[in-house]
Parts: sequence; C-alpha cells; structure tokens
Amino acid sequence: MASESVNVNAPLPKGPWGSSSMLATNSPGAPASSSSPSCHSRGVAVMYRRRRDGIFWLSWTTAHGITGEEADRVWTAIALHTTPEIPLHMAPEIALVTRGVELDVLGIGYRAVSDEERAAVVEAHPRPDFKNRILAAFTEGIKDRPETTFGNVKADVLAHYVPGFVRGDFGEVIKNSAWPE
Repeated sequence: MASESVNVNAPLPKGPWGSSSMLATNSPGAPASSSSPSCHSRGVAVMYRRRRDGIFWLSWTTAHGITGEEADRVWTAIALHTTPEIPLHMAPEIALVTRGVELDVLGIGYRAVSDEERAAVVEAHPRPDFKNRILAAFTEGIKDRPETTFGNVKADVLAHYVPGFVRGDFGEVIKNSAWPE
C-alpha cells in the first residue's frame, strides 16, 4: 500500500482552505477536502467514536461508493491518523488525513495557516466547544475498551477522564513476559 512519500515543504494548490505547507503533498491529484482542518471534526472524530471494528468502515465506504483500494486507503488513513511519521510516507490521502488531524485537533501547524484561511474554515465548519467535545467523544468511544489504548494517545484521554484507569506500561510488559531471558 506504500505510495509516494510526502514532501511537507511543497506548496499546496489553492483550495477552499487556501494553501499551507503544513498540509502539503507532492501529489497534485490529492483530494483537497481531505486536508481541510475541519476534516477531522466533520468525519474522522464522528466516525471514530461510532467505530467498534472494521465492519463500520466497510459499511461506510460502501455506502459512499468507495471500494477496493480506495476503501483500503480510507481504513489505513483512519487506522494510522494518530501515528506520527508513518502516514507521511504513504498514499497522499493517508498523509493528508494525518496532517488534517494534527492541525484540527492538536494545533500542529496552526500558524502555517493564515488567520483568514482558518476563519473561512471555521465559518464553514464551526467548532463549538470542540476541545471538550472531542475529548468526550474519545472517552465515550474507548472507555469500555481500555485495553485498546495500550501504546497510543488514547491512554492519555482515559487517564484524564476515567477514574481508576491504569495505563499499560510497555517496559513492564517486556520485563514481565513469560520468557526467562
């Protein structure tokens, strides 16, 4: 599934959000809407909190006419969107989802997008109480599956919002493995 690597310094063609080196790809055919800062809040977060397994993604992509390799890219983009670096070396759509999430949720690259561009996106896709609402959505989506947070950022969310949650410790897992050496 590996594709062109992403050049994060290449300029984007103008789109509804303007242009930003933060969201750049070396593929001129990459879908502009995937990189919108609102991509995460409108799509990824909403779908993620409803996802329990790959069946949801299959039904969602099929309902939207996305099948085969394109559906695989959707799944991969969502599966890796919280994984730094790796998505940037994959298909442009995968890299753009990661960059969109980084900007939309974490504010990475916030200053690389002009005030006017951000205002236009927020006007089209308002972010009422976004920070609290996305954290609540993450918590709701994973509180009953805490084991799925091992080794990822969602452990931080549960540690913040679920009393008594104890993070898995990778070092302890290795030290306590059944292997004698």
